[in-house]
Amino acid sequence: MKKYFALSVFIEFLLLNLTFFIVLTIKRGYGVSFSDNNRLMLLFLYVGFLADTYFIRRKKDNKIHERLGESFFTDISSALLMFGLISTLIYVTKVGYFSRFLIFGTISGFFAVRLVFGQIYLKLLKRWRSQKRFQRRILIIGAGPTAAKAFDYISKNLFLGYVVEGFVDDNPDKDLNLSPVLGGFDDLDSILDKQQYDEVFITLPATMQDEIVNAISVIDRFGTRIRLVADLFYVTPTVLSLEELGQLVLFKLRNYDLDLTFNAFSKRLFDIIFSSMALLMLLPFFPIIALAIMIDSRGPVFYCPVRIGVNGKRFRMFKFRSMVVQKVGANETLSTTKDDPRITRVGAIIRKLSIDELPQFINVLIGDMSIVGPRPHRTWLNDEMKKNIKDYMLRSYFKPGISGWAQVNGYRGTMDTMEHRLQRTKYDIWYFENWSILLDLKIILLTIFGRKANRNVY
Repeated sequence: MKKYFALSVFIEFLLLNLTFFIVLTIKRGYGVSFSDNNRLMLLFLYVGFLADTYFIRRKKDNKIHERLGESFFTDISSALLMFGLISTLIYVTKVGYFSRFLIFGTISGFFAVRLVFGQIYLKLLKRWRSQKRFQRRILIIGAGPTAAKAFDYISKNLFLGYVVEGFVDDNPDKDLNLSPVLGGFDDLDSILDKQQYDEVFITLPATMQDEIVNAISVIDRFGTRIRLVADLFYVTPTVLSLEELGQLVLFKLRNYDLDLTFNAFSKRLFDIIFSSMALLMLLPFFPIIALAIMIDSRGPVFYCPVRIGVNGKRFRMFKFRSMVVQKVGANETLSTTKDDPRITRVGAIIRKLSIDELPQFINVLIGDMSIVGPRPHRTWLNDEMKKNIKDYMLRSYFKPGISGWAQVNGYRGTMDTMEHRLQRTKYDIWYFENWSILLDLKIILLTIFGRKANRNVY
């Protein structure tokens, strides 16, 4: 697949240059002059293109169908990355005047052309690989669940260029109805001697080490390429990533985009900038809110409960106090209810408008929280949910947030029912599996303007 990825990148590089010169020609006319600033602008575009290829595109280089069929929103993410990087380079170098038309025209034109090119390329690739002379003939060793999984995927994605010619197994699983079964393991030598195959997929479980070693020995005598299909489908349904540790081969479970250094850095940078700007705008109002709280009821201005953060680490979360001060030993497991007598008059207002959550921008700035992420739960609730809900603690892989995907979809506030808890966990995990800066921006907008985000707010 890598050769197709490289070809695609090379063609896109040519398209970038072509788009640049077309926009430059439109701006200056046919008597265009290629000035030093324009040369530097083209260099900056190259830097942006390389950053996009490495940080956004590279992780899909083994999935050519996803690589070429890029979604509209993924291309927007790439365009924003390139524009942001180029703007930063222009600001840092301070080399002089750059045409806004040239910058916007080249980037927007390039991504529009690339989107069209990707769809055309994908259709041509599908048509090309559907032709028998371009298909790679596959023999699968094993006829169990892993073999069925591999066969099903290949059958549904014919444009990958593979066609399964048969299976080899002493005891094929009859319930799976895999055919044709060409023979048993002892017949492998004669099977390979009668028919030439481009590749052999070994799908046997790790417990059958002797059979795997013997199969590799036989296949090597025919010089046929071998691929080992990991028997891990029953360990985890998530996508695995392969890593090396010395001579050890490791499979990383639950591989998220936020695990990538650049993405984690981008999210943290966004958090710092957003929380800093928010605090600068909101700080003048904090004394007014604090004074209203102090006049309304006795007690501290801030309520700082312990919450569970990333990797199970505990931290103090800042909130404006909205309830009367509870006596020592009071039941801390009570959830807030409608018309809760513990809520003060000022507290009812600031809770309704979510003003009590604003001090959490401080938590974001110091690194305990993120702008967007799963809401941090009380310690007792966290302990209860991790015992009763499968995969609940996956939420602690990353920082909790002021708002999250579950909240903007209506799962906010009291979690008295198991269904509510299950759905909140489901939405939180979905967020990590589908994270992007654009998704964060969408959640922020839905938090402010969405109707569902204000459900169950007491």
